Amino acid sequence: MNINVRKIFDWNIVDVSQPVPVYSVMPMGNRKLAGYTVALTYRHHGTTSKFFDADSERLWMIYPDGPLGAAREYYEQVLQRMMLQSLKEKTL
Repeated sequence: MNINVRKIFDWNIVDVSQPVPVYSVMPMGNRKLAGYTVALTYRHHGTTSKFFDADSERLWMIYPDGPLGAAREYYEQVLQRMMLQSLKEKTL
């Protein structure tokens, strides 16, 4: 069995998606905004997503747009992290 230890500890982000609205269907067929998701794709560890709940507005009080503002800021932070990772890879 050949285990590549570098892949285990390599959590470089390859792709990130912009905030996507998630809706829940109500009993009468109406849709209600449940929140926003931002999906991250890692090089060796697959895809994960972060959910910003629209119902818990107290968590997002400091953001002007509520959960959408929080999702956008998280997206921007991940983009900056990806840029720093690419700069580190170029220097090595």
